[in-house]
Amino acid sequence: IVLQLIFVVSIFFNLDLLPKKISLPSKQASNMCDPTIAPGVETRCDRNKHENSEEKERPKNALDRANFISKFLFLWPFPLLKLGMTRPLCEDDLPALSKVDKSSHNHDYLDRLWKKEKQINSANPSLHRALLKDFLSSLWFIQPLLGLAAASRVVQAIALGLLVESFQTGKLGYLYGGILVCCAGIISISHHHVFFFGSRKAMQLRIACVANIYAKSLRMPS
Repeated sequence: IVLQLIFVVSIFFNLDLLPKKISLPSKQASNMCDPTIAPGVETRCDRNKHENSEEKERPKNALDRANFISKFLFLWPFPLLKLGMTRPLCEDDLPALSKVDKSSHNHDYLDRLWKKEKQINSANPSLHRALLKDFLSSLWFIQPLLGLAAASRVVQAIALGLLVESFQTGKLGYLYGGILVCCAGIISISHHHVFFFGSRKAMQLRIACVANIYAKSLRMPS
């Protein structure tokens, strides 16, 4: 059902999600960006570096310009995956980072959190407390998603029992089957969103801590 829904959405938005032909890369194509190529052999990536001596602007991040349906069904990374089906990916194919994922942004963000923590708890400031408050306040919507997934599992178990009973009575079997499918879709979608947002936020906090440690080390006397 979920795959059919994605296919219908892709047709509605005129997205070619199904590749016409998936074939193994040829020897010439595999040598484009293969890091195991012998030294001295010029690859396509090397030619791009020679042709563009200045830093080439990366493609815009697909997540920043994705619509609600693309974010909800995780359709936004498909153009890069589709490009990888046709040829090996190079560094120039990777999109630019989102502003919230950049080191400079997370460095300033953690710096503001720490200053706020020192204002609130000037006697005993704690970095762990500041990070925990920010994690819980910025990811508050994860808890309802986890509650919805847990409730769906309970409803799914009840619907499964009623579906087995309907085999004898012959009533409302399709209804209970539909409830099972809907609950499975809710569990799957909520599970992926919880892990995506949780992992991304944890990565941002890690980048912020590393950036501040590096900045602190640069300010220390030699």
